[in-house]
Amino acid sequence: MNPVYLITGSQGPFMTFLVKYLLEQNAQVWAPPGQPEAQIIPPKGTEEAFHPLAQIPRTPLAARALMLDFKNNQRTLDYHLHIYNPAVQGKSLGEISATVIDQNIDTSIKGLVFPLRESLTYMLAQESGSVALVILGGMNTIFPPLQSIGYGAVQEVGRSLFSLYQNEGIAVRGFQAPADVDYGLYLDYISSVLRENTGKTRGRWNKFSGKTGLFGLR
Repeated sequence: MNPVYLITGSQGPFMTFLVKYLLEQNAQVWAPPGQPEAQIIPPKGTEEAFHPLAQIPRTPLAARALMLDFKNNQRTLDYHLHIYNPAVQGKSLGEISATVIDQNIDTSIKGLVFPLRESLTYMLAQESGSVALVILGGMNTIFPPLQSIGYGAVQEVGRSLFSLYQNEGIAVRGFQAPADVDYGLYLDYISSVLRENTGKTRGRWNKFSGKTGLFGLR
């Protein structure tokens, strides 16, 4: 059967590229529909394999409703990929309004914790599945203050999950690459790691420099 993917996190060009990449690999994909500047239009012939989310699962109700839909339709969730890619110009905290700070935290923290909580619970119940935290950026760079909140959350939540789920029947991994990495190369690397599913890539951050071969890994 075709693998089932749930995609959450930062919307934008990278997520759009990721969804199209997976659809071309004959996957079934549940993901946000995209933003106006990066709307997700499935490649020809894959339209029925793309399932745009009616609600972004960054509230308890939306995340639970999504997994309830999976349960009611007896779907196996093979992969949950959560993306962190700020893709915005940074400002000092003094230049950012309280409203923007609140919205950013709502997206980067609640949008991380609630879908992860539900997908991990679902995968534990089905005794299979793989969760991957995917970061674009942050290698050899420092994020501005607001973006560093989301980055730090993903990094530390990842480390915690690596430890807590190391003896469970599901796999938890992290991936990180430079912001200017070639999307295709990065996703080829991630896909190969997920397919191989070896113990040496579980429970850790797998860093990809953007080069091919052994020298591309850190």
